[in-house]
Amino acid sequence: MAFRELTFQKVALGPLDRLCSEAYGESFGNKSEARVQTSARVLVVGVAVCLLSAVDLSACGDKYLSVGRGARYQRGYVSLRPVAVAVLRHAASGKKDFLSRLKMAGHRVEVMNDVAAMKTRLAASKFAVVLADYEDAAAVTASFRELAAKPLFLPVVDAGSTHAAAAHKEYGCLLSGDTKSKQQNFLAVLDEAVESSLREKPVKCDLKL
Repeated sequence: MAFRELTFQKVALGPLDRLCSEAYGESFGNKSEARVQTSARVLVVGVAVCLLSAVDLSACGDKYLSVGRGARYQRGYVSLRPVAVAVLRHAASGKKDFLSRLKMAGHRVEVMNDVAAMKTRLAASKFAVVLADYEDAAAVTASFRELAAKPLFLPVVDAGSTHAAAAHKEYGCLLSGDTKSKQQNFLAVLDEAVESSLREKPVKCDLKL
């Protein structure tokens, strides 16, 4: 089979041509047919590798998003400091959505119906955090006296509660039982409070109800 001789003419190089020319140190204009074909093959392989790498990087990104953003935005907020939490059920602290979000965030939540039951559980098991309505705060914290390791106590109030300012002043931090309030996500507030407690720093949170 006869092959027609190819004639090459110098033409203005486009962006891709210039890129390839710089990569291989030669221009296309004076290359032989075989050299052009070889360079073309190398270029095709290089582009294919780049495209595959881009797909892999994108896939990796999607995995990170599914672990981070997916967990926090699809399933809900996931605690950075999941701990054992004892909750005295009452008006604000006993709301179904409030307790549900605590559990979904990863905390090990145990709910008690009265102060006597809580005192018994605190003596038998170790809890990092105790939550209760501000109205029950005095009775609950009194049950800590006999404990060797005292848990972090945080009062729970409803948005707009007249006790919010007093609770914040006394304990430095409080949670909102109303999950639709304008307060910073109460789970994030809890994480901050736990972090401060573990570092043995004063527990201070902004009051935003």
